[in-house]
Amino acid sequence: MDLSIECTHSNLSIRLLTEKQVLDKYLPLRFEVLHSEFRYDHGTITEPVGFLDRYDRYSLHYGVLAETDTLLGAARVVIPPTTGDFPSYKFLADRIQLTNGGAVIAELSRVLVARSYRSLGLFRRKRSFRTVLPRRLTAP
Repeated sequence: MDLSIECTHSNLSIRLLTEKQVLDKYLPLRFEVLHSEFRYDHGTITEPVGFLDRYDRYSLHYGVLAETDTLLGAARVVIPPTTGDFPSYKFLADRIQLTNGGAVIAELSRVLVARSYRSLGLFRRKRSFRTVLPRRLTAP
């Protein structure tokens, strides 16, 4: 099933990232934001690939790209193979009850915006995007 999203607005597009784009663009963005800016890893990760985790195996990675193919921001949609296998589930397990009734339950995580594109209003303003979405998502 095609799980791509194609959105365009002026010179921005939202696209499903290829494996190469994840490795070459999204992981360096994670490293820059999580390691260099927020010290999320307490200095233990020394290269971008260190921010890959088990959830990336069953995630869809989306990016907001400029016409120049510059990655402005990105996020992953974690679609777990089993109910409750989410990054945040261990923190929420006693507060939520997961019943999906056959629907796919997913978690949006690792949402990041490159420092140079923050505070420009790109992600706050209401935008009209032409979006192509599948009618029903299934786990990859």
